[in-house]
Amino acid sequence: MKDKILKTLFSLFAPPISNINKDADVDLIKVYKLIKGDVYKQITEELRTISDSGKNREYKRTKFTNVTFSGTFHKRDNNSIIQHSDMIAIDIDKLSEVDTVREKIENDPRCKESLLLSFLSPNGNGLKAIFLIDSKLFEQKEYYEGLSLYITQLCGLEKDEVDKSCSDIVRTCYLPHDSNVYIHPALISGSTQIIKSFDIKV
Repeated sequence: MKDKILKTLFSLFAPPISNINKDADVDLIKVYKLIKGDVYKQITEELRTISDSGKNREYKRTKFTNVTFSGTFHKRDNNSIIQHSDMIAIDIDKLSEVDTVREKIENDPRCKESLLLSFLSPNGNGLKAIFLIDSKLFEQKEYYEGLSLYITQLCGLEKDEVDKSCSDIVRTCYLPHDSNVYIHPALISGSTQIIKSFDIKV
């Protein structure tokens, strides 16, 4: 399973967000290093100084690289998928206690088996969590609904705090700087921690 995940690719798009033509196909380790390193540090810090919501949104749309974690695409639209990655990005928005939510998800026994990557949102008040799924067993929407329900119950969230657009296979995710980005230990070390797709039927 580890080797398969490390070889799995998804598409990366250069800004602005209106650009639907991919720049490259990348793997999870590449994205982990981009987020953890200094590549996006300056724009992330600058974004977090912009208090005007409209200007903040526009800066993010024009400056931040984005990826489609759920697969590779010829271009960013639902009809142009090349290969599903068996990953889904769950986007939890506007959290008052983001560190608490992050800790609960990263340390929950059920989540830990399938949580591949997690990092703060560009503005620092949300969390992106990338889970391993099995697209041959269930549709993307079913995984979204199962994960959304489980995470809202686990963390005591409101349903609207988990972004509904995560159910869309072409859902794109901005890449910010986060020096504390989490990656499944088995992917970067000799850890024997289990990796398996999220079981929505438990």
